[in-house]
Amino acid sequence: MNPVFTLIPSHLATQVISIVIMVVAPFVAGFVARRRLGTPWRVFWMGALVFVVSQMLLRIPIVSALQIFFATQITAGSLAVTLGVGAALALTAAMFETAGRYAGYRWLLRRDPKQWSTGVMYGLGHGGIESALLIAGVSIVQLVTLMTMTEAALAALPPVQAQALTALASAINDNPAWMGLAGGYERIVSLAIHVALSLLVLEAYVRRQWRWVALALAAHFAVDFVTPVLIPALLPVGVSRQIVQYLALTGFGILAIWISVALRRQTPTTQSTPATQRIPA
Repeated sequence: MNPVFTLIPSHLATQVISIVIMVVAPFVAGFVARRRLGTPWRVFWMGALVFVVSQMLLRIPIVSALQIFFATQITAGSLAVTLGVGAALALTAAMFETAGRYAGYRWLLRRDPKQWSTGVMYGLGHGGIESALLIAGVSIVQLVTLMTMTEAALAALPPVQAQALTALASAINDNPAWMGLAGGYERIVSLAIHVALSLLVLEAYVRRQWRWVALALAAHFAVDFVTPVLIPALLPVGVSRQIVQYLALTGFGILAIWISVALRRQTPTTQSTPATQRIPA
C-alpha cells in the first residue's frame, strides 16, 4: 500500500540536511574545542550525561505525567492557559538543567580545573546531546513516519495524532524549501546558548555567588519562553511567524556569544575542588 503523504523532493532534502546538521554539528564543535582549548572529551560527555539525567530521565517524564493529568485544563484553548503552561514548561526546563549543570561541576567534574575552556566543552556536550539524540531523534521518527504512513495506519491512529501528522506534512510542503534548514540552524544557535548558560553556572561555582545561578535561570527561561511560546501565542501561523521566531533566536544567540566572550576575560580559574568544600558559600 502506498504512503498517504508525499513530500516534495527538495523539501525532503532540506529536512534531511537539517537532521544531519543536528547530529554532526555538536561533534564538529567539540572537535574544534578539543583542538583549540585542549579540554578533554570527557568534559563533553559529562555535559551530555547531565542533560540526559536532568531532562530525559527526570524532567520530561514528570512533565509528561503532569500534562496527562491536567489534559482538560491544558486544552482549554485560552491565551492565558497557553502562556501559563508555556511559562511552566520553560521554568521547569531552566530549573532542571541549571541544577544539573551545577551538580555536574560539583561532582562529575570535581577533579577538573574550573576554567573557561571547561565550561565551553561542558556546554557543548550538554547542548550537543540534546541536538544529536533528542531533537534529531524526534525529527527522524517524524520524517520516517510521514514517509511510511499508510491509509490504514493513519485511520487507526487517534484523531489528534492523525491531525498532527497531516499538519506536519502540510507544513513541510507548504513552506519554502529553505525553511527545512531552520531546524539545523536552530540547533547551531542553541549550542552557543548552552555554552553561555554553562559558563554562567560556572561563575556561580568559582565565585561562590548564587546570583550567577539566578542569572542563568532567568536567561534560560527567557530563551525557552519567548521564542517557542510567546511569539506563537501572539502571531498567526505562517512563514512570517517562523521568521520572527528565528530572528528572536538569533538575537539570543548573539547575546550568548557576547556573554561567552566577556566571561573569558573575567572567569577566575580554580583547580579541582575537594569533596568536603561547600560551594557556593
